[in-house]
Amino acid sequence: MCGIFSIYYFDRSCPVYPQMIRDATDTMYHRGPDDSGYFFKKNVGLGHRRLSIIDLSSGHQPMTNEDGNIVVVYNGEIYNYKEIKSELVSRGHIFRTDCDTEVIVHAYEEWGTDCLHQFNGMFAFTLWDNRSKKLWVVRDRIGIKPLYYYVDKNVFICASEIKAILKTGLVRSELNENVLDAYFSVGYVPGPETMFKGIRKILPGHSLLVSEEGIHEHEYWDFADIEQEAIEESEAFERVDSLLFDCVGKRLVSDVPLGAFLSGGLDSSLVVASMSRLVAPQPVNTFTVAYDHGYSEHDYAKVVAEKFNTNHHVFYLEPDGFQDSIKTLLNFAEEPIVEPAAIALYHIAKLARENAIVLLSGEGSDEVFAGYYLYNFMAHLEKARRLIP
Repeated sequence: MCGIFSIYYFDRSCPVYPQMIRDATDTMYHRGPDDSGYFFKKNVGLGHRRLSIIDLSSGHQPMTNEDGNIVVVYNGEIYNYKEIKSELVSRGHIFRTDCDTEVIVHAYEEWGTDCLHQFNGMFAFTLWDNRSKKLWVVRDRIGIKPLYYYVDKNVFICASEIKAILKTGLVRSELNENVLDAYFSVGYVPGPETMFKGIRKILPGHSLLVSEEGIHEHEYWDFADIEQEAIEESEAFERVDSLLFDCVGKRLVSDVPLGAFLSGGLDSSLVVASMSRLVAPQPVNTFTVAYDHGYSEHDYAKVVAEKFNTNHHVFYLEPDGFQDSIKTLLNFAEEPIVEPAAIALYHIAKLARENAIVLLSGEGSDEVFAGYYLYNFMAHLEKARRLIP
């Protein structure tokens, strides 16, 4: 997890102030404690806080091409970066590092904005093209990596976190009253709006091209565009197993210790099972949060941990610890969300940090594997609905 910051004045005569870039970027120190870097050129500024995952010694950002005309700050991972790098080398590109950030730079040189179709990963980045004088801002297909922005007639600002945008002093912290109804209805603020007036989220699968002419938004990917296939159940099982194994394998590419959140549910259990096959005979580090009172998934997680002989760690969250964490979580989340599990995840992440830097989880896969009783209930409800004339 890294933190990125970018600012662009539409008037080239308006210079950026280096100290502003540093101060705004450093509000995200917790996202990237390993390194920091900055780029300034007339009306454009970029900042980066780095959490080192791949190529620890030479992955400093912002990263440029050979002549310095392409500059990028990036948060995320491109899982197929080695394959893309091999293709780019065969086309004559020269690499100075073995990190996925540099792949973005050369892929853009080779394919322009169409390079996004080459990337398999989770990412948010901004890229400055000094030749065209344009800033390209991108968020991954599913929106795993956060990216917020503010724009008025004078300036465009974007960052991994809202607090970095506010730190510039160019944006007032005001409540966006228009989204209160949505928040109280669903428990969060749907994109592209945020709880802050004038600050928006870049939508998943979208990019922005920022220039003197203004902002052009482009949707480069949509889940609805995926064609459905009619296949046999047995083939579907085989393909899901193959895809899951491949996805987990790609996420194990790291130069730092790895681990996994383990709740005992179908999703995280499948991830741990795949990891165990891939790293055997080394045990997987697994981490579980438990409660002394009320519902706890600890027993389910224990069954999975024993099945795959993991190096299992359990954190017991007391009621006082839950309450004491709310203020901290509000600061990190920035926008209020109705998600009590976030507090448990925060504590288990703190515990895991002592043993692993990168953690895999089953986040986002409950709908695929029907991980909760609710999905079984909904399936029965759908069958009943079909009986109603």
